[in-house]
Amino acid sequence: IRGAFVAFCFLPTAVQLIGNREIPTRKQLLASMEMAVYNLGSQGLFAAGLYFIDASFASFLAQASVIVTPFLSKYFGDKVSITTWVACAVALLGIGILGNAQISPGEGAVS
Repeated sequence: IRGAFVAFCFLPTAVQLIGNREIPTRKQLLASMEMAVYNLGSQGLFAAGLYFIDASFASFLAQASVIVTPFLSKYFGDKVSITTWVACAVALLGIGILGNAQISPGEGAVS
């Protein structure tokens, strides 16, 4: 289902490209396949990691990437907008709230 939602997000662009009779270049197709392989690998490792660690910790690590990415971009010389820094601060606040939540085992679990 997640993949269908992602594909749905790209539907307007695909319709526009088809309408303009534009064909993606070889470089664009290779870049798309590379990103698909990275996504497959990260999702597979995430699923395998859930066997070894708690789901809340895995979720924390996955969401921490939202905060780490702008810092890496800035480090490598890219310009990061103030909107992105504000969004990172809000994400960090959310992670802090979730990390400090006092939830007993089994509470809120879907059964």
